[in-house]
Amino acid sequence: MTGQKTELEKRKIVRLSNKEANRLTKECLITALMELLKSKELDRITVAELTRKAGVSRTAFYSNYDSIQDVLHEGVYEFLSRLNDQVLNAINHKSNMFFPLIRGMQEQSDIVKLLMKSNIEQTILDLTGDYIRASYPDIDRRTYYLIIGTAGLVRNIVFEWFGSGCRESAVEISGMCDELTRPLRAEVIEQMRFMKKRPSIFSETDGVRNTEL
Repeated sequence: MTGQKTELEKRKIVRLSNKEANRLTKECLITALMELLKSKELDRITVAELTRKAGVSRTAFYSNYDSIQDVLHEGVYEFLSRLNDQVLNAINHKSNMFFPLIRGMQEQSDIVKLLMKSNIEQTILDLTGDYIRASYPDIDRRTYYLIIGTAGLVRNIVFEWFGSGCRESAVEISGMCDELTRPLRAEVIEQMRFMKKRPSIFSETDGVRNTEL
């Protein structure tokens, strides 16, 4: 008997601990959803279809998520977290913070295009806001708006870049993002110098570092 393997079967798993099995279940569901989104709209994908594609049970699905939208949210959050790690690494090496972000999105263009197709800009904005509030619990409203505005500016440039077929180079686009957001980032850093915070993409600009935890 032949046929396409499920995401779980592709991994050839024999025995796993409960923690590992739970992690793998989430990974398979996220991967399966991204595959399904290539040919279907989000609201037309059913739990039965998703679990069948992932190779996991409905019980396993509902043990981890309340809805398919929750799977998408976690997939987006993980994607953004990976990009954030790349940006932080660039900051630590005093490099252009936007280049690894733009290059990372270009390297994972399939995911970016799916996100654009799924029209989940509000989801990205919500997750960005959640990340900011978690990282800076004492942030004032003005600084919060400055960060959201900076993120929105970069998002709009990058999405337009993808929408036009990435005609410019990643270097050119990252340079544009750096130039246009420089005044906003400078004010954000000035406002946040005395806040208790975790490192983020706003930890450094123009050679000024602030790694106070």
